[in-house]
Amino acid sequence: MGNITSHAADKALMGENTNGLTLLENKLVPVYATSTGEKVVYGTELHETLNVKSKFADWVKNRLNDCDALENEDFETFSKNLENGGRIKEYVILLDIAKEMAMLERNNIGKQVRRYFIEVDKRYKENIMPKDFPSALRAYADEVERRQIAEQEKEKLQQELDYSKDWLSIKRVAKMNGVDWKIFNWRKLKSVGLEMGYEVRKIFDANYGEVNTYHKDVWEACYPEYEI
Repeated sequence: MGNITSHAADKALMGENTNGLTLLENKLVPVYATSTGEKVVYGTELHETLNVKSKFADWVKNRLNDCDALENEDFETFSKNLENGGRIKEYVILLDIAKEMAMLERNNIGKQVRRYFIEVDKRYKENIMPKDFPSALRAYADEVERRQIAEQEKEKLQQELDYSKDWLSIKRVAKMNGVDWKIFNWRKLKSVGLEMGYEVRKIFDANYGEVNTYHKDVWEACYPEYEI
């Protein structure tokens, strides 16, 4: 990877061009180019978009290890100042590795982010200047369509993120709290939910298939002692 300094990376985060990183795309996850033309992402920005519950430091180390990623080949690190005065170890990760990390989340958000990365990679590999005006018009129309699709994907992802924060399945809450899912009574959740005006909603979960979900207000009313 190209040499990336902390100063250059901090400027790139603000959307500025530097000798280190240049912002290429700023859709689901910002994608940057290094001085040698490699496409990369920031680990913190990937972590935030994927809506990962675990702490960034733990998650990024585990995922990079899952991908057999090598420091200074597949990713680089630097220390970054935070607005609250603290510091964090930031990761600059090659796009190919970021694709694997998104895929390993094994959920719809991870799939959408991976597809977005593939589209970005493809678009910049095919960045060829049209030779005539009709070709230029077609290329422009294709680009407009791609951007519209990207915006729709972004809106859909945001809706899923908002939904996932408010509606939770029994197995998801059990996993969050490290307990057996059988301790939660679905009949109780359904009954209290109807009293509160919340019907049961079904969603497709990549891990469990189609599952029932209950609003967080219902969970807090039925099981206030657990983390929701």
